[in-house]
Amino acid sequence: RWNDPELGFIPPIDFFRIAKHTNQLNRLDRYMVEKSVMAYKELLLEKQYENVKLTINISPESLLDVSFKDFMNRVIRKAGLSTEDIYIEISESTFVNNIDLCVSSINSFKENGFKIALDDFGTEYSSLSVLEDVDFDIIKIDRHFIKNIQKVGNLEIIKMIRKVANISNKEIVAEGVETKEQSDLLKILGCSMQQGYFLHRPENLN
Repeated sequence: RWNDPELGFIPPIDFFRIAKHTNQLNRLDRYMVEKSVMAYKELLLEKQYENVKLTINISPESLLDVSFKDFMNRVIRKAGLSTEDIYIEISESTFVNNIDLCVSSINSFKENGFKIALDDFGTEYSSLSVLEDVDFDIIKIDRHFIKNIQKVGNLEIIKMIRKVANISNKEIVAEGVETKEQSDLLKILGCSMQQGYFLHRPENLN
């Protein structure tokens, strides 16, 4: 989270939009990868976290940058870590780009041992054909369906995603879990892997 001395807290959606407008997304992604990997390395030293995995959300620009994978490999090797413990989160908006190029880039990451997570599934560019074309390991249910989980339509969508995940042998993660009620209902629906403010707040890595 960015806490500006004059503007106060600036949400990620705002500074990522600015970074994209000024062609700084790739640079920001590289900075974020280095910070995340080093923080992860320190976290693994604590016994209670020795089996946790790291997920890193990268922009479409970085995914399609042929040098970005090599950069990530260098950072991970330097930290003495394994790519098999790293999940690359890819937003569905990525697939408005050349789908064949996207699949090729994702497969390249997979060949290097990375796991792949499809972020914000269920909104905007969602297509079940994406799950057929790309070898994902995790499907992340968009927070929109969790926020309004009591609605019958959203419940059915979550059940559908759970069923698709079971058939395709993929894991699912529910995003944006903010209350115990949401968490409990998701567990009943078979979504035990969750993230959100109910479970943990973002931390300052400085």
